[in-house]
Amino acid sequence: DTEQMTKAYTEEINLPEWLSRVEGKRVLHIGDTESQSYPFFRALIAAVRPNIIIHTGDMVDEVKVGRIPGTRDEYLHKLAVISEILNTSGAEEIIIVPGNNDLPCEIAGYIPTAKIVSPGSIVTVDGMEVRLSHSAKGFACGTQWGFYGHGFTDDGWKREDNREGGECRFNACYGA
Repeated sequence: DTEQMTKAYTEEINLPEWLSRVEGKRVLHIGDTESQSYPFFRALIAAVRPNIIIHTGDMVDEVKVGRIPGTRDEYLHKLAVISEILNTSGAEEIIIVPGNNDLPCEIAGYIPTAKIVSPGSIVTVDGMEVRLSHSAKGFACGTQWGFYGHGFTDDGWKREDNREGGECRFNACYGA
């Protein structure tokens, strides 16, 4: 429901008190971002102050430019907005796994400091190897940490499956 989503995206962000005491690097994982949510992500980034941002694709989720080429201009217009948010985030590192509805070359042009990686890539984040993908489909982790998004399609892993000291997978669509 659009009204409910708009309300959720405009409410004040109240982070848990313990987060302010976290030492070390802060990693923020986002994905499948719709343009109506951009103000929320701007506020979230300002509140969290992440050192590293991981975006697991579909940067303008409601524009299906990967399947509908006629939406390119709309995609680029909205990509410019999310790119500005990421470029001014203060993050030391931005890692992006383009989604099925993204244009990787355009993302690289709009966010030149970002590391653009292919789905299934293993990258080092603050000294730890993590696997990144856009979707859960075919997502064989092979690392302790995995980040992906793309809704819940083909997602057999649930938050409750994450175990301290064990394999942990994080879907950007799960929420908090």
